[in-house]
Amino acid sequence: MAVPSSMDCRLQALEQIEGEIATVLQAAASVLQELAKDKPSAKQVENHSTQFLKQLNGVETDLTQQITYLTQVSTGQPHEGSSYAASKVLQMALHRLGHARSETGKLKLNASWQRGAPQVAPPGAGQVAPPAQGPPPPYQAPAGPQGQQQGPLTTPTGYGPGQTPGQ
Repeated sequence: MAVPSSMDCRLQALEQIEGEIATVLQAAASVLQELAKDKPSAKQVENHSTQFLKQLNGVETDLTQQITYLTQVSTGQPHEGSSYAASKVLQMALHRLGHARSETGKLKLNASWQRGAPQVAPPGAGQVAPPAQGPPPPYQAPAGPQGQQQGPLTTPTGYGPGQTPGQ
């Protein structure tokens, strides 16, 4: 015989609560039926009302327990049968490990730079920048098959965009 899982137990508990809700509705119907009579019995109305309230309190208690369980599961608090908290801790540890590796790599690079690397000025330091130029020249297509130079808006076949040989 297999041991039922935690999820199976939770589903069975919810099914039981569903049955209790049906009983509560039947008790409420009994109260209303008694009140609908021409001469309702106060004692019967009171008995059915008391039964209704007791059953309603039981359903409320059971539903509160289920909601509390779901709240614990969704907030990552430790509970039986869940690995969410552990997996979240693992992900954070892997993130910290990657960051630590990155920082130690930077330190090693800095240490090797200071230890024996020649002291070279960073690119562009102490150099004169070339004079500013205008925009680059327009694109010129390579020479066509007959050695003709093509303009910027023509294709290698010598026709412009949307043109065909007969145009």
